[in-house]
Amino acid sequence: MGKKLRGGILLMKGLWFAVAQKLTMQPEVAKVLAERGERWVPWILMGLGVWILFKNETWRWLLS
Repeated sequence: MGKKLRGGILLMKGLWFAVAQKLTMQPEVAKVLAERGERWVPWILMGLGVWILFKNETWRWLLS
């Protein structure tokens, strides 16, 4: 990987972390995450994974 690509990935990762931290510092969001986060987060992550598999057509490779 080139230096620019690595730098871009690190920059985007840092931005995602900053946005996530800002969101979780909001009282309303923090309350919902504290109350329902343990139930929601696994389903959201599984749904995201399935979406990525279908978006990239990786499911075809898995079935072959």
